[in-house]
Amino acid sequence: MASLKSEIKKDGDRTMVTLTGAMDEESDLKSIFSELNGPTTFDLGGIERVNSMGIHLWIPLITELSNAHDVLIERIAYPMVLQANTVANLFGKARVTSCFAPYFSPAVHENFMVEVRAEEVKDGTAPVKLCPETGEEMEFDELDSYFYFLQRQA
Repeated sequence: MASLKSEIKKDGDRTMVTLTGAMDEESDLKSIFSELNGPTTFDLGGIERVNSMGIHLWIPLITELSNAHDVLIERIAYPMVLQANTVANLFGKARVTSCFAPYFSPAVHENFMVEVRAEEVKDGTAPVKLCPETGEEMEFDELDSYFYFLQRQA
């Protein structure tokens, strides 16, 4: 399995953190968070797998950082969304801006993971997304409660 990898870079006064791979007991999250002090944006689009030990390591670190600084979470990968719907404080006080969601295109008979902005989700309802290949409307391919964690943040 892929271990957790991070890329940290500055964008003005904001630190941009991209995490990819597996968030598990082998993840050195303390080392990553030790480099963070100030406004931070996390890109979680590359998280492939999450387990309870990874979540156990993540929560106190993101809580401490988001209590002290402006923290944004974007492009949350599917495994993290599933966790966000069961773990109430997964992102501390950070603001979620977007996540990936599964859609099915009947036109091409393919599944796509599509980025959905938080403001697109109204009353927990999946927004309309168009097939990247045909431009036709796709079907949301998850339970209605998929965006529950976004409603909790509102």
